[in-house]
Amino acid sequence: MTDDRLKGFNLTAPFFQQLGPDAMMDISCGDGWGKLAHGNWNLLLTKRDIDMFCSHGMRPNRHWRLKDVKHYFGITGGKEKVREQIHLLCDIFLPEKEEAGQ
Repeated sequence: MTDDRLKGFNLTAPFFQQLGPDAMMDISCGDGWGKLAHGNWNLLLTKRDIDMFCSHGMRPNRHWRLKDVKHYFGITGGKEKVREQIHLLCDIFLPEKEEAGQ
């Protein structure tokens, strides 16, 4: 993980620890079963949640806090900056379907 776009992130955050091959989990999707790192799964869901929070002011559940998101991903700043950083992480760690070889 030597991507220059990761400057400003706390690389010791739990998200970065859950990207390795030992953190893989089986998932079921429309095409069948596949493997995905636990951190990538959390990133996918957090992108959905942070977009809903910033766009509509809705929290996904009553226990959801932006502070927890910032801690897990090693991000600082307000909600819009966090949203930008989450989208950046998605661009880096979640390949498009064509890039994934499907």
